[in-house]
Amino acid sequence: MRNKISNILWGLIFIIAGLGFAGNVLFGWNFDLFFPGWWTLFIIIPCFISMIRNGFGFGATLGFIIGVLLLLRNYVEFSIG
Repeated sequence: MRNKISNILWGLIFIIAGLGFAGNVLFGWNFDLFFPGWWTLFIIIPCFISMIRNGFGFGATLGFIIGVLLLLRNYVEFSIG
C-alpha cells in the first residue's frame, strides 16, 4: 500500500511539471521549474516519501526539516538573537 502511495506522488509531481511546461507552450504561462532553492527538493522529496513509506523516522524527519529550512532561506529572512 505504501509503495502505491509513493508511485501516486511521483506521478502527480510529473503531471504538474508537464502541465506547467504545456502551459508555457500553449498559453504563454510564466512557469519555470527552476526557482531559488530548487535543489533542496533533492532533500525534501526523498525524505517526504520515506516518511510516507516507513513512518516518521529520525533521519527522514530531520532531513525533511533541514531541506524545508534551506528552501525557506531563499524566501524568508531569519534573524537569530
